[in-house]
Amino acid sequence: GGGGGGGGGGGGGRGLQGRHLTRGVLAPLRRPVKEQKYGKVVAREERDGGQTYLLRLDYAAGAAGADAGVPKENQDTYVFREGMGDARDTMLFAVFDGHGRNGAKASSFVRQWLPQHLAITPGVSGGDLVKGVHGAFTRTSADLLKQPDDYTLSGTTCCAMALREGKLMVANVGDSRAISGVYVKGQGVPDGVQELTRDHKPTIPGEQARIEACGGEVKPLMVQDTAYGPDRVWMKGQETPGLCMSRSIGDKVGQLVGVVPDPDVTVRPLQVEAGEELHIVLGTDGIYDFLTNEAIVAFLHSADLDVREACHNIILQARQEWVQNEDGSIDDCSAIVVRLYWEKEPDAEAA
Repeated sequence: GGGGGGGGGGGGGRGLQGRHLTRGVLAPLRRPVKEQKYGKVVAREERDGGQTYLLRLDYAAGAAGADAGVPKENQDTYVFREGMGDARDTMLFAVFDGHGRNGAKASSFVRQWLPQHLAITPGVSGGDLVKGVHGAFTRTSADLLKQPDDYTLSGTTCCAMALREGKLMVANVGDSRAISGVYVKGQGVPDGVQELTRDHKPTIPGEQARIEACGGEVKPLMVQDTAYGPDRVWMKGQETPGLCMSRSIGDKVGQLVGVVPDPDVTVRPLQVEAGEELHIVLGTDGIYDFLTNEAIVAFLHSADLDVREACHNIILQARQEWVQNEDGSIDDCSAIVVRLYWEKEPDAEAA
């Protein structure tokens, strides 16, 4: 399960990188879901008896800044793109969680330019897809660091998913997360919820080894010999950068001590069996800090499989959990909810 694990990050991390928190009273939330689509056909197959079935996709995406009665810049953002370069049948979904003084600019820049780098990636139109996606991420990060704004201590996560030619690709940098569950009517998600990504925390042995090999160290924020919050990345003996993730796009100082923009990339067949649905949620860490993966996927079931309603409720509940658990501090919360399901193709005569 993923819920709760990072919750302690709020208490000790204010004013440091990796969190953008606001304190105050929870203002009424304007509906956070800004984008949705229903019934997009992504595949078709003929079954026994000559009946054609369509694999359809619904999605909804939304973001809510921590506007807890205080003016506050939302550093989260998301993107949905249909068609990438020559690959007209590709669908790209991604969430971004910016941090640091220019975190909102970082997430906005990557939202704009990463899809363009991916569109010209050799792997998207053939060739080595994994290698191509790696290159797109690292080029986007290098481009970000060339911008006039200061990204020495600012950057962004990225959790991206692409659907193309019967394949599901997931690429992740940082601690945003993608989860999935195979839904069966009347049974919920009998095989449980899977994490499609791993959170890049600096305490993962391989991550910590890379950071230490580059002259960094991993420990919590120390104030007069007392540890506060989660383990963070520091330059040895210095009070910077204080990142609570081991990979990030941007973060020039972090890159000096082993924080890298390289994504974990996985490619798997997109398989949805007859009688099943595939439910996927991409979210920034504000969503997962106090809600379990299982609880998040269950919002789609309690919303009668309506992605828009589910996305709204996930963001709303995550914000309420922040207020109750963190004494009025709220992290930005962004989510994309995707539902894939089979439907009989309407008969031409009936249509």
